[in-house]
Amino acid sequence: MGIYRGLTTWLSQGGAITLRNPEVQAVYRPVYFGNLFGIPYPVLAIFITAAIAAFILYRTSFGRHVIAVGSNEDVARYSGISVARVRTMTYLIQGLCVAGACLIYIPRLSSTTATTGTMWELNAITAVVVGGTALRGGVGRIWGTVAGAFILEIIGNIMLLTSYVSEYLLGAIQGAIVIIAMLVQRSLTRKS
Repeated sequence: MGIYRGLTTWLSQGGAITLRNPEVQAVYRPVYFGNLFGIPYPVLAIFITAAIAAFILYRTSFGRHVIAVGSNEDVARYSGISVARVRTMTYLIQGLCVAGACLIYIPRLSSTTATTGTMWELNAITAVVVGGTALRGGVGRIWGTVAGAFILEIIGNIMLLTSYVSEYLLGAIQGAIVIIAMLVQRSLTRKS
């Protein structure tokens, strides 16, 4: 991640990459601000991506392999699953999802920098944890993750709009949520 972030900073020469052509902006802007039957395109993209991911995870052999590798790599390897191939494919799919999200997000400001998206990894992990996925692996909940992301956004917006918490502390709160979830999952694992 550091290598790619450094390359992005170098390619942008430490500044912003801006869509300057008004014709391109006019065509590209609806990707973020447009809607279909009143539903914004980014929300549609979330649900379509989640539906495809849920189908792959719950209904295909590749999905079962992903769960097996996440649960116990050694057992998956002994079962004849190519752990390296499954891991590579999951990272590739994740990279494609990130690329798609970036293409949808950029029209919001018509500009981006190398630091755009910094610490969004924590947002993703927190949404997964709040959605009920076990950090130890072996259990994945696509729709729970979507619900977790919406819950976090709603809570974050409420906290900012009511001025209970500074916006600069949201990352700390998300980190605390992940730590608490890890401790709860660890204690539940010990009891069972």
